[in-house]
Amino acid sequence: MRIALYGIGRNFEYFIRKKKLNEVLSDDSIVALSDSDSAKWGLIREELVVLPPEQLESVECDCIIVTPDDSAKLLIDLKNAFSNKEIISLIDLI
Repeated sequence: MRIALYGIGRNFEYFIRKKKLNEVLSDDSIVALSDSDSAKWGLIREELVVLPPEQLESVECDCIIVTPDDSAKLLIDLKNAFSNKEIISLIDLI
């Protein structure tokens, strides 16, 4: 499965630092990173460039995993914006 991660904040950093993201995602491939914070756009994390959310439409991925804790509204917004992709909360995968 090809995965985009949305939210490159505290949870993302914790999981990368603890190497737990690899355990949660196992054989899945992270193909894109995105964040709504324009200050993060263009940064390189885990060998990927952080993209603005609107660029996720052109990314070939099967699902978007949302990393922030308080993601209920964000999940709804992303499901409306990207109806062709599965949207999952990272918290639901743990």
